[in-house]
Amino acid sequence: MKIVVTTCRAYAHLLDDFDFLFKKFWGVPYEVIGADNDDGLSGYSDNLIAGLRDLTDEFVILLHEDFYITEPVDHARILRLREFAKENGMDRVSLQCIKDGYEGFVTSLGDRLYKVNEGFQYIASFEASIWNRETLLRILFPREDPWQTELRCSSRNPTFNAVIPEIPVLIYHDARIHGQERIRVIDGSFHKLTGEDANGPIWEDLGVKRANYVPGSIEFYEHRLRVAKANGEDEREAVWASNPDDYRRVECETKQILARYLKPGMSLLDAGCGIGELSECLPDGVMYTGVDFVNGFIDEARKRYPEKQFFVRNLLNLTYSPDLFDFAVCRHVEGTMGQDWPQAEKELLRVAKTLLVMRAGDKPGDTLASLVIKGEQP
Repeated sequence: MKIVVTTCRAYAHLLDDFDFLFKKFWGVPYEVIGADNDDGLSGYSDNLIAGLRDLTDEFVILLHEDFYITEPVDHARILRLREFAKENGMDRVSLQCIKDGYEGFVTSLGDRLYKVNEGFQYIASFEASIWNRETLLRILFPREDPWQTELRCSSRNPTFNAVIPEIPVLIYHDARIHGQERIRVIDGSFHKLTGEDANGPIWEDLGVKRANYVPGSIEFYEHRLRVAKANGEDEREAVWASNPDDYRRVECETKQILARYLKPGMSLLDAGCGIGELSECLPDGVMYTGVDFVNGFIDEARKRYPEKQFFVRNLLNLTYSPDLFDFAVCRHVEGTMGQDWPQAEKELLRVAKTLLVMRAGDKPGDTLASLVIKGEQP
């Protein structure tokens, strides 16, 4: 049973905290389906329809990127509810708790469930739920946002079968309600907006600490790659440490320098290779190896360039012999490594005879380049 998480450009930034909490309290794989339009959520249904058609599961769990889980998830209970849905022909099983509009009955699974009343306005609520995938595809109409689909579902499906548990299965808080921020990190901990007094908003500590995604960290880049894919963007945007114009300029100048120095039969180490796009524009006969510390980048690079070699490596401790490579190139990395850069530079000069370091300068349009050739004075 796939877990599907929906998002759009307006809310994709919430995936940082969603992912942190999801891994902490659930810890199973999930898939992101994103709206690639710029005009809010009007493309929500289109992208969800396309994503669901690519799946084969009879049931899926549907979540939004602003569902911030704050307590451990009972995996076994979710599986029991899926079996109940399958055996009883359910269209939707909510993972929330009892609300108005439902009538109760007891299942043989030990859960007290409430059946939705026919004609209830939110019979197809997009709260966290187990859905019959075919039902979900049937109720989704093109160019609708989630609220439009919820409100129009009753008239489309008068015999819709849905149940909701008396005790919630998934404890989560909406990070946004009608666009208003409801959850934020304060002093390293998640807080929920509970009201307002004369001093301003009142934030209640939920007791969940947040390990921040530090720019330049593995988690930071994994998130950028995931969001780029969800939004249908070029995955290279997830690699860019500077703005796109700086990135393109540095890449162009890097290729020009490499074209002057690299000869057929030479070996090149691309340190911090990202998704490996440099490998496609090298002089003929150059033996290429790409390394990066982000698993997601290496996975993507191997898919794009299966004939090239890519490995997950830490630049602070490269597992290569001295002078194994004729040339090493490092772009956009120096600034993200901070105080660790001198050690990384030393390690690169250990394994390569020549090192080219490229990055954008502090002034617009500037590029900083450093070429070190062993045995030559700087």
